[in-house]
Amino acid sequence: AEDVLRVGGHAFKLKHMDALERRYHQDMVSRTTLDPLTGVGNRATVLHLLESQVDLARRHGRPLSVILADLDWFKQVNDTHGHRAGDRALESFGALLHLRLRGSDPVGRLGGDEFLIVLPETTAMMALQAAEGLRRALAEHPLRLEDGQDLKVTCSLGVAELKEGDSDGGALLA
Repeated sequence: AEDVLRVGGHAFKLKHMDALERRYHQDMVSRTTLDPLTGVGNRATVLHLLESQVDLARRHGRPLSVILADLDWFKQVNDTHGHRAGDRALESFGALLHLRLRGSDPVGRLGGDEFLIVLPETTAMMALQAAEGLRRALAEHPLRLEDGQDLKVTCSLGVAELKEGDSDGGALLA
């Protein structure tokens, strides 16, 4: 029938999706690519995007930098204030990343309290400025806990720029 498109040995079935089915597919994509707590990419997603950005930067001779971010004293936050406070700190940091980064900057949670930010078209000096802006914004806005206490959350950040000898994204992270 006319609802099948054949390209070489592949066949694609064309069909109209209603709103419910579209929402289902969007939900499945979100569940497999995003960290559910922070709303940023999950580990697999951000590492895949890092490799893509390394390839693009090499091909076009453009700068690429990364920021590794780690929330300070995160275990102590969990131990002292409970895991809900730790979750709220992670959620807050995820929201800050969405707010402060460009839409073209892949970001993901590597695990625990560690995040990777990929900055295409960005030199190390520009990445340092972005990292300092993130650090300052997080430190200046205490997290209000459920018991009414304010918790000052800080982070440590490391910056690296892709160098000619870096074989892949893993070498850049190292």
